[in-house]
Amino acid sequence: MLVEIRWHANTFRGDELERHLAVLAPLALEYGARWWALYRAVEAGLDFVQLAEFESEHDFDRYWYSDEASAIRERAMGTFQVPVIPSFHRLVGRGELRPASALSGDEEPATA
Repeated sequence: MLVEIRWHANTFRGDELERHLAVLAPLALEYGARWWALYRAVEAGLDFVQLAEFESEHDFDRYWYSDEASAIRERAMGTFQVPVIPSFHRLVGRGELRPASALSGDEEPATA
């Protein structure tokens, strides 16, 4: 299950929020996340998207409500707008383009 958390930094607080999120996001791995990612908007830089894939909502809750994650969010108070509401998504499709250099010796590159 993909969890998406959208953060909006308060004016002039984007860099500070980024520092907090850079600690918060990878903590998800300690609570069962398969992977995590953190994106920051190119325009203005006040919007962030935190993504992580968990086996279950229960695993996410263990992360989100952990003492460590709660303490990071508490330290970050004042740098972001509330509410922050996680949303949950199930995978319905996925694709990937691999460069030819990533193919092993016995694979043929796809042709159109």
